[in-house]
Amino acid sequence: MVNKTDYGEVLRDRDGIYLSNTVLIVIGTIIGFFGNLTVIYFYLVRIKERGERYFIPLLAIVDLCACLASSLFIVMHNTFFYNYPSDIVCRILTFLQVFVTGLSGHILLVICFQRYLLVCKPYGPKMTVFWKKMSFALACVFSFVYSIPLLGISGNKTTNEHFLNHTVATTICKFYAGDSSTKSLAYFGLLGLVMVANITITAALYIPVISRIQVVLSGKVAKGNRNQKYHLKLNVGQQTKQMLVHMIHLSMIPPKLRKQWLRTTKSNGRAFQKLETTSQREE
Repeated sequence: MVNKTDYGEVLRDRDGIYLSNTVLIVIGTIIGFFGNLTVIYFYLVRIKERGERYFIPLLAIVDLCACLASSLFIVMHNTFFYNYPSDIVCRILTFLQVFVTGLSGHILLVICFQRYLLVCKPYGPKMTVFWKKMSFALACVFSFVYSIPLLGISGNKTTNEHFLNHTVATTICKFYAGDSSTKSLAYFGLLGLVMVANITITAALYIPVISRIQVVLSGKVAKGNRNQKYHLKLNVGQQTKQMLVHMIHLSMIPPKLRKQWLRTTKSNGRAFQKLETTSQREE
């Protein structure tokens, strides 16, 4: 016999787990919200000329939306894990979770490609403002195309679960509300393939960028060390040259006048003191 009102026991059994998860999600949402909001403020208000950082404020806006959409989806699932209130809300949140997070990943890929051109191909073609706008638009369209089917296949699904010798009817939000089929498996397999391909290409582009940056930084350190050694040798050479000039001048002065001159210039440094000692020995 189906007991559709015995939700209290289910709630008491799982409330602690879902509550702790909800608290962590809310904390992460607050951090992500203010962090992305700070980036948006500085890049749109303080920094007028963005140049090659064109995608940074766009990524911050998309991440802000992804943070809100994903957190709302999870909090709703944790709060109504046995009796989801609205099928339409479920479909919209499911679509937004996939669309916005996917768009964020594709923007990261575009940024990585832009960095690759700047660092590894410094004398090659660069992304103009037109191509930056086009790449962002293509990322939006691509994410929208593979996310839009979720508005049709996701939704609330009612199932009967056995709990404490009772059969409890639960209504939960699912990515696929229908029965499992070959088409659904192919679709979610395609989503997984897109995600893996995006991560793989991003990592493959970042590896040469990081290697190039390491080479440049190590070259700067080595050049700095060489310059420091060169200046040190140059200073020593100049001091030696000055000492030789003074010694030549002193050798041209008669011994008596040389001794008197050294006494008057004794305060000029230790070098003159050594020369004085040498002159006394010559006498």
